[in-house]
Amino acid sequence: MDEKKCENCNYFILYYTNIRGRYTPMPFGHCVCEKVLANRKKRIFCSHVCEFWKSNEQFIQNRHENIEKILRNMEKDLNHIAQILKEEKRS
Repeated sequence: MDEKKCENCNYFILYYTNIRGRYTPMPFGHCVCEKVLANRKKRIFCSHVCEFWKSNEQFIQNRHENIEKILRNMEKDLNHIAQILKEEKRS
């Protein structure tokens, strides 16, 4: 069971900062739950807990599946490009 805190809530958007070309997560973000937005429009820390928490497990699973699909397509494209380059080299 997920801990019911903002960092693993479906409504939470984590902020990132770019440090030397690498994106690093910040300890806070904002909430996109309409019920929370009506009352609060400020930073929310990852450890915060509220009554509108909803698990982000399905979102994370979908994102991983989409990334895997994209990587498989990129692999096919790279193999195709490598094949074209080999054929051009022979010519």
